[in-house]
Amino acid sequence: MSVISWSPLFESGDPTIDAQHKSLVETINRLNTAQTWGTGRHAMAFVLDELDSYAKVHFGTEERFFDEVAFPKAEEHRASHHFFAEQIIELRKQFEGGDEASVSRLLELLGDWLVRHVANEDVLYRPYLAKRA
Repeated sequence: MSVISWSPLFESGDPTIDAQHKSLVETINRLNTAQTWGTGRHAMAFVLDELDSYAKVHFGTEERFFDEVAFPKAEEHRASHHFFAEQIIELRKQFEGGDEASVSRLLELLGDWLVRHVANEDVLYRPYLAKRA
């Protein structure tokens, strides 16, 4: 995986959410760099902890905003968040079980999540967040 650059495609229009998304990009890039330098396994434990915190804080932020603006696809979006969190839990189990390929799978998951979820699904709530202003 190559380094991911921040893109307007990832922007929600809300400074709090955008800062959280930028943090995710930085986390992905740190893990990618560690993997490239052969220290991905060592960095993975820290990244998994960061992702656990990120999921709780970021998903909680988005979901509170959904309630504030009556986002009609809120339940579908919550389900997507839950699925991501479950995948992180599973990758943590694999990593803790000694699975060497778990670092690569995590990078793949994160890259897919950033493109598929943030750029394609999060864009759906932009017009609703604009109502918060």
